[in-house]
Amino acid sequence: MSEKISVKTGRLGTIQKILDGGEQIENLASEVQNATSEFREAQENVTQIGEQFNKIKTEVGNGETEANTAQASSKTNSQGAQPEQADYTPDPVE
Repeated sequence: MSEKISVKTGRLGTIQKILDGGEQIENLASEVQNATSEFREAQENVTQIGEQFNKIKTEVGNGETEANTAQASSKTNSQGAQPEQADYTPDPVE
């Protein structure tokens, strides 16, 4: 018959309670540290995503500006030179 002896009274019981309490505190501190670490990692990820989003937004904005400039240039080139009013003189009617 196997019996587990556990001291619940006296000085040894008090020491055992202190040791058990210390172990629980250590476990709790470890869990808090893990949660804090995960929270910090999540914050860093959000920061990185924001930076990448802003970079992409800037690149797309620059691309649109270049496209608009190219489109305006193409339109101007396709229209050719427009005669000014002073250059136009009608032929006399006979």
